[in-house]
Amino acid sequence: MGELGSYIKILRKKMNLSLGEVAKATGFSRSYIYYIEEEKKKPNPALLRQLAELYRVRPAELFIRAGYLPGPLSESAEEKLRYLSRQFESTFLEILENLNEEGRRELEQYLEYIHSKERYRKG
Repeated sequence: MGELGSYIKILRKKMNLSLGEVAKATGFSRSYIYYIEEEKKKPNPALLRQLAELYRVRPAELFIRAGYLPGPLSESAEEKLRYLSRQFESTFLEILENLNEEGRRELEQYLEYIHSKERYRKG
């Protein structure tokens, strides 16, 4: 994890946000964010994405500092990630188009299940 905790603490203070305000904005508990800032817990990737948006930094920067990605990424590596992301989206949409009504309902139910599980985990 290294320097992630102190880095996000600096970002939070630069934006004049309290731990409570960050907790409210992200949906994660104040104590969880505190423990991350103090390097006592490894952050959840979902929280890192929200913090990147809140603090206006690139998500890859936080993922690298948290040890989820090797870093730093070169521009060509980032371009490759963007390409792969577009390919994934295209493939997913193609699969979605070929699903019958029952398959679409099952996929929707599964996605709702995953979403509710993530909300429960944040709570």
